[in-house]
Amino acid sequence: MDAPTVPDKPLLSKILKNHVTDTVLYMITTFPFCSISHQQAFAIMEKLSESYDAEDEVILMNFIKKELEG
Repeated sequence: MDAPTVPDKPLLSKILKNHVTDTVLYMITTFPFCSISHQQAFAIMEKLSESYDAEDEVILMNFIKKELEG
C-alpha cells in the first residue's frame, strides 16, 4: 500500500494567515479584559507560529511595541 502524499503547497494561504492574524490582534486590543478571547488568541497564534515568516514577525513586533507604548 502506498503512503498518502503530502501536498506541496501550504495548507494555510498567505491571505488567510494574514486575515487570521489581524483578527486575533483585533480581539486582543478590542477586548482587553476578556481572558477567554486572549486565551483563544494565544492558542491560535501558537499554532500559526510554525508558518510565520519575517514579514509576519515584523507585524507582530510592531503590534507589541505599539501596545507597550500605549
